[in-house]
Amino acid sequence: MTKKKKIIISLTVLAVLVVLAATGWLAAYYFYRPDYLESDAFFDVSAVSYGEEITVMSYNVRYLSAIDCGKKSWFYRADLVTQTIARSAPDLIGFQEVTSEHEKYLTEHLNGYSFHIVYRDDFAAKEATAIAYRTDRFDLESEGHFWLSETPDIQSKNWKSERYRDANYVVLTEKATGKRFAFYNTHLDAKSALARDNGMAVLLEQTSRTPSLPIILTGDMNDCEDSPMYVRATEAGLCDSAKIAEKTFNADSVTFTGYGKSTSPRIDFCFLSKGIKVSSYAIDNTLINGDYPSDHFPVVVKILL
Repeated sequence: MTKKKKIIISLTVLAVLVVLAATGWLAAYYFYRPDYLESDAFFDVSAVSYGEEITVMSYNVRYLSAIDCGKKSWFYRADLVTQTIARSAPDLIGFQEVTSEHEKYLTEHLNGYSFHIVYRDDFAAKEATAIAYRTDRFDLESEGHFWLSETPDIQSKNWKSERYRDANYVVLTEKATGKRFAFYNTHLDAKSALARDNGMAVLLEQTSRTPSLPIILTGDMNDCEDSPMYVRATEAGLCDSAKIAEKTFNADSVTFTGYGKSTSPRIDFCFLSKGIKVSSYAIDNTLINGDYPSDHFPVVVKILL
């Protein structure tokens, strides 16, 4: 077989796969979207009582993808995400891969939260590391956003990062106690280990601007415990909540599931500054009627400031 013929065959196969993916996505769009638009799956966190503990969730909700057909479609999964969040009733949520479509649904269906959402770029498929916090429990002192690059205040990327990477943060005061803390949320690069390591360095530098405050850092770190990123975070004084928790649940589970196809170590984390106590750490690997709410399981941590 000639080289030219091989190229033609490869391009033909690729074209067929693209057409099949597009057909599957459109089928899911038109099949599930009418119910999605009329969804009655709401959760009101203010209807749930709380005590001293603060429940923190890190949750990658999976962006809109052309290859997510059938029950992998966001238009099917959205209500499952709401049910998953309702199960833990988190006070703080760090979301990853939130698009404008996700934002509209989440802000309408999750009541009792305020959202801080700044997108990492201006592209049509833009994503945000969105933050949600319980408004009857916390007052907002300040909020901000920066890029994980050599110029954090300017939209930019470095260190062979595949995409623009960023972080959002809020400084909150607990109304009942007056305790203040900073909550950061991020999503490190999927392709470049160098970008992940340096991205963590930028995060640590940014958090050092509030040295007197307890720090909570959630995110899809796209890396595991033996990585330079993880070592940098822990050597700088951040604690992996899974390692200091009094109780753990499913701590050996994967966090990235690939809808059941992945067996990689956990890559979603909740890091804490020293002095924050962790009563429990859990990876919520619950399926709903056998279906995956996302291609990640959320991390749920109960802390005491």
